[in-house]
Amino acid sequence: MEQQNEEQELQKINEELEKCKQQQEENLAGWQRAKADLINFKRQNEKEKEDWVKFSNLNLILQLLPVLDYLQLANNQQPETNDNQIQKWMQGIGHIQRQFENILKDIGLEKIKTIGENFNPEIHESLGSEESLKTESQKIKIEVQAGYKMYDKIIRPAKVIIGE
Repeated sequence: MEQQNEEQELQKINEELEKCKQQQEENLAGWQRAKADLINFKRQNEKEKEDWVKFSNLNLILQLLPVLDYLQLANNQQPETNDNQIQKWMQGIGHIQRQFENILKDIGLEKIKTIGENFNPEIHESLGSEESLKTESQKIKIEVQAGYKMYDKIIRPAKVIIGE
């Protein structure tokens, strides 16, 4: 009888040991999931911080883009004249434009390529089409307004006219 009690008690201890092992495995798995979640949270938080720093000037840049557009327009509308003063003034406009573009490039702004490129609705906005040679179908012929991206994020699509 004593041996039977010992066997029953040993069986209870073994059952309790199995329950403890299962609980330990569940606790370990839960801890590992929590640790992985924390690591993922830290990575996501770091990425959000980096994005916040990268795009913190986005509002200002969007307000400055029309100024750059007008500088480009002024530079493209140079009058045909031999007047030395006007030529120097136009060169000054060109220098201002390039300096402005370089500043924006240094903070991550990049102009979207247009003329001669294939039309891509993700980065270009079509304002119409013009007849062209068959080989130039769906190629951009005219840039109406420059488009820009910042760190591979489109902040303003390029407005273009494509060939058909």
